[in-house]
Amino acid sequence: MLGLIGGITGIVSFIISLSFNIYGVFQNRFQALSEYYSMDRDVEFVKARRKIYNLEENQISEDASVSMLISMFHFYGLMVKKHRLPFYIFKSASGLAVVKMYDKLKPTISMRRKDNKYYAEYFEWLYNKVKKYNKL
Repeated sequence: MLGLIGGITGIVSFIISLSFNIYGVFQNRFQALSEYYSMDRDVEFVKARRKIYNLEENQISEDASVSMLISMFHFYGLMVKKHRLPFYIFKSASGLAVVKMYDKLKPTISMRRKDNKYYAEYFEWLYNKVKKYNKL
């Protein structure tokens, strides 16, 4: 009888801990979504994106805006690849923004990859995934 009670208690404990773990995963994904959308309201990020969108490829120079954008899109790619940020965010205009931004920043990324072969690798991964999804 005591073994049965111990077994039931173990099963209940397992179910409760599993429930909390699943809840934690969803909470982390929601927090990642929240942070992603809050970046769209960040003044510096918006200015940097606007600046790059309005320039021609041959006008893009090395500055803080370029580094910040490459780092942020690299981070988004990492988060999507590790399933912390859902890919469905990039199945709309956000995905096309990734493609446009990567195309504009590709010469800078290629130049920096001469020193670091892993530079912006998740940005490139996200770019390829979005292009494949949108058949671009």
